[in-house]
Amino acid sequence: MRRFTFVAVLILLTPVITAADLSDYLERSATAEFQGDQIVTCSTPDGVRDAVLQIVGRDGALVVTSPVGDGRSLSAGAGSLAVAGPDGSVRSTQVASATDGPGPARYAIAAAIPGTYLGRIVETVVVERDGETRARMTFDVETGALLRSVVFQADERVYCDARMVTFDPSAPEVVAPGSDPDAVHVLESTQDFDLRALPDEVEGFVRLDQYRYDDSSVLAYYSDGFFAFTLLHSRRPVRLETSEALTRVDAGGGFYERIYGPGTALYVWESQLGGLAMFGDLPPDLQERVMAGLPEPGQPSFFIRWWRRLFG
Repeated sequence: MRRFTFVAVLILLTPVITAADLSDYLERSATAEFQGDQIVTCSTPDGVRDAVLQIVGRDGALVVTSPVGDGRSLSAGAGSLAVAGPDGSVRSTQVASATDGPGPARYAIAAAIPGTYLGRIVETVVVERDGETRARMTFDVETGALLRSVVFQADERVYCDARMVTFDPSAPEVVAPGSDPDAVHVLESTQDFDLRALPDEVEGFVRLDQYRYDDSSVLAYYSDGFFAFTLLHSRRPVRLETSEALTRVDAGGGFYERIYGPGTALYVWESQLGGLAMFGDLPPDLQERVMAGLPEPGQPSFFIRWWRRLFG
């Protein structure tokens, strides 16, 4: 059985963008050094999801900590993702190599608007996909830091609003958890996977690479040039480890289990091909399109059931 731990503090702060006219903004944002507090509010089909976060950017790493709740923190940067609990223990996953993202032909900057935010001189970039506004990102001109990110659904309703409420263009000397090499689990790229479960492309999202997660699972990374998601395929069933309320979504001959966090969504389900889990920052309308292009929920095949009887 594969257990998937949901991290509620992961936010849509630095979208995956490869367009030449957007790269300058994102490259500067990725290396910006700052600290501050952020509020994230998302309107999801399962209700409002929000969070109050403390953000530190330093040395190409981004550390996000929730000052409320269980004290868990998240660190992302340099190809790694680290989650630390209140006791200081760290569980990390690091991608050994990364492939460049797809061309952003469907995305374009519709406007770049100068202004002020938090007393800072900023520039707000409006991003469109197929002529529809998908995001408004406000960057600090001096440091390049992303101060606000508003993501829209296809009908231009606001999905998530992540905004800094305090901002200091400096950072503490120490960047917390995730730097200990012994605590990092490295995922090596693999070519041994089931193409039916991890297709080359789904609804404009291209599989950039795939990694061996363990002896029965493969984790693939997808992007459409802006939004992104990971897709886990396992011969074993995937179960959620979370205290959050789950939503059951009936579909086809089975169902999904779904959970929303501030800026993220996680789906887990059984299929003919085994257990699957999709985790990403897509707004709900794109989630629906992607899920429709993946193996539908249902009873595992005879081979999968046989494999589970033998290996658990």
